[in-house]
Amino acid sequence: MEFGLFTEFQCPAGRTESDAFDESIAQSIEARDEAEASTMHFYRSIGRALEKTDATAWTNDAREARAQRLTTLTYDDVLRDHAIFGSPESVTDRLLALREDVGFTSLSAWMNPGGHLGNDRVVHSMRLFAERVMPRL
Repeated sequence: MEFGLFTEFQCPAGRTESDAFDESIAQSIEARDEAEASTMHFYRSIGRALEKTDATAWTNDAREARAQRLTTLTYDDVLRDHAIFGSPESVTDRLLALREDVGFTSLSAWMNPGGHLGNDRVVHSMRLFAERVMPRL
């Protein structure tokens, strides 16, 4: 996984747990949706750069295949294989599952894939990650 963007959920007084759960899911979806344009810009930019380069470290066939893969990658592919977006709880759950499956012992997080998210949003995500995700890992 390469990066994460988090949304915060707080259950307002007088709300039922069911309503609170529904709102938490909605906020996780909002976090994923909010990051889509910036994230896809990142992958498309890398793909276009690979299409233009004549890197000697790779064979042309390997470079062209990677460029093709990155320029045709869908957001669903990114969410499945490369990124974790959502509430701190859903992100933590996914990271814990990945740690069990893969056995990773370190993690790099990129809070602004593609560089198109506002600074306030990025700082908020970093704070939620530090306060609500890291302690559970």
